This record gives sequence, structure tokens and C-alpha cells, in this order.
Amino acid sequence: MGASGIRRTTVNNAIRGMLPVVGLRRWIRGHQVFLVIIQGLIREYLCLFRALGDGHPDGVRDGFDRMAALLKGSAAALRFTADFSAVDYNEVVRPSMMPPVAPAGMSGVLSSDHAQLIKLISTLKGKLAALDPDCVSAYCGFRDALSDTYDAHLFVCERFTGREKPSLLTVLTAETAAVEALDRFKRNRLGLLPESVGCERDRGIRPDGRLRGNS
Repeated sequence: MGASGIRRTTVNNAIRGMLPVVGLRRWIRGHQVFLVIIQGLIREYLCLFRALGDGHPDGVRDGFDRMAALLKGSAAALRFTADFSAVDYNEVVRPSMMPPVAPAGMSGVLSSDHAQLIKLISTLKGKLAALDPDCVSAYCGFRDALSDTYDAHLFVCERFTGREKPSLLTVLTAETAAVEALDRFKRNRLGLLPESVGCERDRGIRPDGRLRGNS
């Protein structure tokens, strides 16, 4: 018993009782940061499109650099979000996103901001054919940062659902594992951003998003 008269085991039990609450708070705060970053990415995309249309290499390069920085922040936010135990996720966090607490199929990818961001990404491919050589390195840094963000999201899924458990979204349709579905999203999105302009990363992915050598 310590000087205060409180047994160490009592303190440890009290702390343990707070951990699920801490995990839930971290999950919420991390996603809030992630959503704010998405809004920043939308703004930067619009600025980038303007610079591409106006033929301003400095603006294009700066735009890719800023988006890469935001994507690195989003990857960090995702890893922050997952910094608690899988037990607390499955016992506290996941049930908080399921009926009757939340609508069935709840997922961050259903947000309007996320949908807008993906739409903007899909329109970028057609603007890269005439990319100034001075902007290639910045573009590749942006593409790599997007890949790293998906890897961070994959880390979160695998940490809490393993490699076989479906997400709250995919469980409503097919019994597709969350990791498998997210990996497919990653390939599809990177397929919208070809590496043919000079990127060294992801050489195993064709411009259509499939693995090279596969039909």
C-alpha cells in the first residue's frame, strides 16, 4: 500500500477501466483529424487543377508537394487512431458503429467529402500527359504519399479485423475481408495515377491497377 493508502492494484484496475474510453476517444479524434485533412486535400486539388490548366509549373509542383504533405499527415492520423488494443476495438469501438447505436454499414468512405476527393483523383489522370518534366518528382512524391496513406489504412484494418474479417461496410454485401477490399481500393486509385511519367515506386502495378503479368 502506498503513502496515500491506495493499493497499486486498485490504481491499475482503475486505469484499465478507462482504457476502452481512451480507445474510443482516440478513434473519434483521429477520424475527425482525417476528415479535416480530406477537406484540405480537396482545396489543394482545385488549386492544382487551376495551375495545370494555366500551365504554371511552379504552381503544379507546389500543389503536389502540399498534397503529399497532407497525405503524410493523414497517414499519421490513421496510425494515431489505431493506437489502442484490438480487444477495446472489438468490445467498445466497433459496437459503437453498429445498430442500434449507428446505421448499418457505417463507413468513413461514405462521407460526401471523401466521395468528392475520389472524384477529383479520377479526373487528374487526363491532365498528366503534358506534365512538365520539372514537376515529375513532385508528382511521384504525391503518388507515393497516397500509397503510404492506403498502407496506413491497411495497417488499421489488419490490426483490428485481421486478414479475414469483413468491415462494417463489406459485411452487408459480400463477406469480403476488410483488408482485401481496401487493398483493391488502393490498386484502383493508384491505377488512376499512372507511373508512366517517371515514378520509380509501385513498379508491380500496371496503369490499370492490376499486377503486371496478370491478365
